[in-house]
Amino acid sequence: MGNAPGKTDNDLFSDLQRAKENVEDALKRGDARALETLLVRYDALQQRWRTATQEHIEQIRNTAVAPAPPASLNVQLYPFPPAPITSGVGVCLSGGGSRAASASMGELRGLRSLGLLDRVSALSTVSGGSWAGVTFTYLPSDISDDEFLGGVVPNAGDLTWEHHSGENPAQALDTLSDHALDSLCTRIGLVEFLAEVAVLCAKYRDSPHVLWCRAVGALILEPFGLGDITRQGSPATYYSSTQQWLDSTILGNGRNPTLSASDFHLVQKSGRPHLITNSTIFSPPGVHLRRPAPGSPPLEPYPFEASVTGAGVPFPLQGGLGGESVDPFAFGGQAPAAPPVQSRVQVPTPPQRFSLSDIAGTSSSAFVGPLIQYFYAHYPWLEDIDPVYSYWPVMPADQTPAQQYFIGDGGIWKIPASRGCCAAR
Repeated sequence: MGNAPGKTDNDLFSDLQRAKENVEDALKRGDARALETLLVRYDALQQRWRTATQEHIEQIRNTAVAPAPPASLNVQLYPFPPAPITSGVGVCLSGGGSRAASASMGELRGLRSLGLLDRVSALSTVSGGSWAGVTFTYLPSDISDDEFLGGVVPNAGDLTWEHHSGENPAQALDTLSDHALDSLCTRIGLVEFLAEVAVLCAKYRDSPHVLWCRAVGALILEPFGLGDITRQGSPATYYSSTQQWLDSTILGNGRNPTLSASDFHLVQKSGRPHLITNSTIFSPPGVHLRRPAPGSPPLEPYPFEASVTGAGVPFPLQGGLGGESVDPFAFGGQAPAAPPVQSRVQVPTPPQRFSLSDIAGTSSSAFVGPLIQYFYAHYPWLEDIDPVYSYWPVMPADQTPAQQYFIGDGGIWKIPASRGCCAAR
């Protein structure tokens, strides 16, 4: 069922919000008779909103076209370590798929309820925690934090399996907004990921190495208004920090005149902590993650970080790997032909835009393993969907060409020996 005649998506969203407020008012009054009628209307509007949102997603996917890219980009290099943070709190959202996303929702909800979330200055995420961290950081302005994080129920004994008339919906485990963080857990699983990857593989016939990240974008990000896949199958949008950051660092002083804010997902809500997603880069390049050739050297895992302002290997490692980060919109292409000038370089525009689905997908790509384990016999091409990106060490920007590296889940990497020891996370 589509929208009613003359109803826009914004009108429908406003009707849904008013219906929700009416339900809450009836709850406060204890008006059980009115509540039953209002809940019927709310449920109907919610279904219409869900349908309209899915139709809108499909329309974007079928019609969106990324504009012709410029030949090159002017980008900033960021040394490690970055400027020290002298105040605030860092919060970590750990991995574990949908369970980690649910735990992250509870963690963020609890901090917000205690009035502490605004004091968090950095949010470090991995795997399923990155699904939560990316959606929280880039949550569109028309989705409230109340709806996204849900209400606090101080006493777990007050939780019920089902919602009943006159009860607080926050206490019922069967009442969940489509825009609640936990809702992503109802849309995903190995079968759902397999189906999405298979559709993408058949529809776009692109490199298999992008399929996992694009599936994460479709199943995790699109329902929150953060999808960006064009009908050609590649991302239409980069991502960055705030509008102020974009204007001052990326577009200011005539830099990158062919780009504008519409080319980026930006942080829309004020006070969001600095997001850092954690992944793993495997070195040396040229060795297949699943099928190493006989005699190949063993792959060594090292940390790869993608934040709202930079992407790269933070630690300087042996062999010239790592040491600095680059603006995320320039990641995934070739190295610059000339050395940096005042920590800026001109680089050829990467063939695909490095997007939110890339950072959420690489950080959570451990699930490629179970996909292969359970479905390889019927879909042997699954063995090639681990993400691969072109990477050049930023530190010697004028010396080392870009090479193809596997970048995978952030659940395992080695602390460089130069920093004191080696350990698995």
